[in-house]
Amino acid sequence: MFSQRPDDLRIDRYTGPYERWVYSPELGQPFVFPSHADISAGYFTAMLEGGDTLPFPAGLNARLPPIWAPDDVGHTILPFAFHRLIPHHKNDKLDQDVAALLKDAGDARFRVNFPIRPDAWVDGYDPGSGMEGWVAPATPPKAIIAVIDDGIPFAGRAFLGSDGRTRISHCWLQSAPAQERDAVPFGRELANAEIDTLRASAGHDEAEAYRRSGTLLEGREGRSGLLRRTATHGAQVLAAAAGNGPGIRAEPIGDDVQIIAVELPNAISWETSGFGKETYILSALHYVFDRARRIAAATGSDPAELPLFVNLSYGWNAGRHDGGSVLDDAIGHLVTERRKFQPLTQILMPTGNEFDADLHAHIDESRFSNGACRLGWQVQPDDMTCSYMEIWFPEGMDPSEYQVDLIPPHGQLSGRGELPVSPDPALPDGDPRRFVEIEMGGRNIGQLSADMDRGTRWRVLIALLPTWHMPGQMRAAPPGRWTVEVSRTAQASPLSEGEAIRIWVQRDDDPVRIGTGGRQSYLVDLGSRPTKDELAIYDGRLDLVRGYGGLSAIATSPGVTRVGGYESFTGYPCRYSGSPGISANGALPPAVDVSAPCDRSRLRPGMPSAGVFSGSRAMLSGTSAACPQVTRLFALNCVAGRDIWHGFENRPAHLGNSRKEPVSPIATAQHNSRLGDRIAPPPKRFLL
Repeated sequence: MFSQRPDDLRIDRYTGPYERWVYSPELGQPFVFPSHADISAGYFTAMLEGGDTLPFPAGLNARLPPIWAPDDVGHTILPFAFHRLIPHHKNDKLDQDVAALLKDAGDARFRVNFPIRPDAWVDGYDPGSGMEGWVAPATPPKAIIAVIDDGIPFAGRAFLGSDGRTRISHCWLQSAPAQERDAVPFGRELANAEIDTLRASAGHDEAEAYRRSGTLLEGREGRSGLLRRTATHGAQVLAAAAGNGPGIRAEPIGDDVQIIAVELPNAISWETSGFGKETYILSALHYVFDRARRIAAATGSDPAELPLFVNLSYGWNAGRHDGGSVLDDAIGHLVTERRKFQPLTQILMPTGNEFDADLHAHIDESRFSNGACRLGWQVQPDDMTCSYMEIWFPEGMDPSEYQVDLIPPHGQLSGRGELPVSPDPALPDGDPRRFVEIEMGGRNIGQLSADMDRGTRWRVLIALLPTWHMPGQMRAAPPGRWTVEVSRTAQASPLSEGEAIRIWVQRDDDPVRIGTGGRQSYLVDLGSRPTKDELAIYDGRLDLVRGYGGLSAIATSPGVTRVGGYESFTGYPCRYSGSPGISANGALPPAVDVSAPCDRSRLRPGMPSAGVFSGSRAMLSGTSAACPQVTRLFALNCVAGRDIWHGFENRPAHLGNSRKEPVSPIATAQHNSRLGDRIAPPPKRFLL
């Protein structure tokens, strides 16, 4: 049962549904990633929306990361971190911290994100010292490539210049043990001279260099294992975007391209909600923009900003998907403002890998029968992570005549399994919202909630506990096929032409094999479906459960260049490559901008790249393999004085197979939405 707190300490007075679930001991907190479950030390990341200054209540220390703000460029969305000065030594006192912040925040919106490890908090934070430990490169840079990822091998030889010095100008390890004084608020920053010193002092033993930097300390949950591996996602992406040497089948990157890297905490990949990662990502982007400007100033660049190509091969499934989230707006603002100084500013993101995973459904008016639409949600047995589904109503729609019902695969819920999509008058502060606990046998196994995100669009969230029985816990959700019903009263207005209720399931597998024990849940169309033609690339249908619309939620900002994937041998879109939505009238925004190779063929997945340690090789698959290739081509074209799209081709009118797809208007829309507007060339130095 969810215990009722005093009015001034009720966590649901100020939080959204994810915060309430993740930080409530009676709900999901015991089942999230361990470093997120223990919040007693009181170090947190957060987002402030609608204000340009931080609240500083008594007893809390709040700080901004390095913020890019030249010529008085303002920001209404800010990432920040805060720390309670006196630890509570309990896990249920976050309420007091946030209540204090809200009191001083005025009209600004405030959201808690994930916690920070106490030993990563920098006591002597000095944001003005960002160029200490940095030396100017021998060759003035003409462009900068930035990579934001996990497991960054900053000591690798693939990132050395012709003079033997690193081309990595700055690297922020966001979860590394803190130094006494640093230019970042948490974690550790390494400038180029510091990286070279680490390499030299370690005798060019890269593992020793990582150990001395603190990234290989024993017992660092969720972090210590990655750079011990032969390959990491970040190592492969960084090598594909900006590395040289064995395993990298691309034109070399010259000394006139500098690198900025940010290593995200591995732990944010563990938590399957998709919530809580925005501060780390937005802080990383501001850091990249700020350091790029400092490099330009220190090297005498004119204009004051160098061309910048940022690769962020990261994402999640659920979200608004309309470019209107807090992170979407913040990214769009950053790109728009920097392009006023330097038009060659690109943030590149992959479209995601969930096209064929049945994680998206599209409910238009034709799907309702007798005022309801049902679909299945298959929740896997022995799933060690929480499962999440989001149901989004059209923007501006009043869904007060709608209701969402949840039916378990077996047994009965002991509490309510239905949720009116309307505000709870007992929760007057913040966004309009409503919460219902999902219970079986008197024990909580989940949460149903409705909230009006940013005051513009209603969302229903279903959160379920793991189906695996955690030692020491009596609570677990039953596995099997849950039924989700969206129903409405006779008085409800029908959905208009072009309107739809959209459903997304969050990714729940183990993307980087860090031992989450997650097993992916998925949607099931309970009606009859035609037999799938395994040879067809485009089926020309608009099914209830469809991959079209399953684009990565983080890649929907207008300021992002979206990169899909195709098979280099066939030219076909990869079966998993994410896609925007479509209708009978064509593809819906936001469009895929370009596709690049991410598999050689359906039977030969992946593209060659480098591993963690110098000289090692690894195969990188998924649209994360496509994105850094485009990043690299943009930078190469830029420093050569060419248009960044030089060498790219227009999307073909149809696939070069015997079926001559597409053959119908819907199939044409499917073709256009999968491949995007342009096609990147395959690597020239490609080995089978």
